[in-house]
Amino acid sequence: MKLNYHIAAATLLAWIVAWHSALAVEPTSQEVLGLYEIVGNTGTTLQVKAENGQLTLELSGGGMASEGAAVSGDCLIVGQGKMEGNRLATTFSAVETDTFSYGSDQAKNEGRKLEIVFEPDNKAKVVRADTLGYCGLATEFTGEYRRKPEK
Repeated sequence: MKLNYHIAAATLLAWIVAWHSALAVEPTSQEVLGLYEIVGNTGTTLQVKAENGQLTLELSGGGMASEGAAVSGDCLIVGQGKMEGNRLATTFSAVETDTFSYGSDQAKNEGRKLEIVFEPDNKAKVVRADTLGYCGLATEFTGEYRRKPEK
């Protein structure tokens, strides 16, 4: 009798796990396009664009608004790659702005990593951004982002 109960419980548990996994559909490359803002820190954004068969990511900001005048200067990270499941892992790409330059040779030599996990319901999570020595000391890009609605 106990054996049948354990088999039934295990079967039910396996069915629930399979059902839950079926509901958590991974987003496609086209579904993740848009502008995201980090939760709890206005001003830090993630822009996802499609270019030449790849996704181009731009992380901008990185300073904690709560720091007031002590906030670190804005930082810009660019990366390109393709989704693998719901994850995009890439290295930093070259960046050129009026106040910042990060050349392609330096990007290749340093191999700084950027990793983002896209979740259902217009969410993205930056799980890795190698900014030490690239951005200001208090710069932080890791965390949960929500996609802003299109206007």
